[in-house]
Amino acid sequence: MVRSGETGPAHGELAEVLPSGPRHVDNRIGWALSALYRGKLVDRPARATFLITDAAQGRKKVDAAVSGNSP
Repeated sequence: MVRSGETGPAHGELAEVLPSGPRHVDNRIGWALSALYRGKLVDRPARATFLITDAAQGRKKVDAAVSGNSP
């Protein structure tokens, strides 16, 4: 959990292990990448290689325009 003033998870949270064996953070990253792949926002050209798709790049530009920030 990220708290106010922190930039990322605490060291202890990164080392937390699930009962099934893998680290909790690895499990979350895997699920997030899986969802991004199903949404066609990342491509997997090879094992353990992810590329941001053109669709995701376009979305980034749209989100920046809506928020008033330049891409």
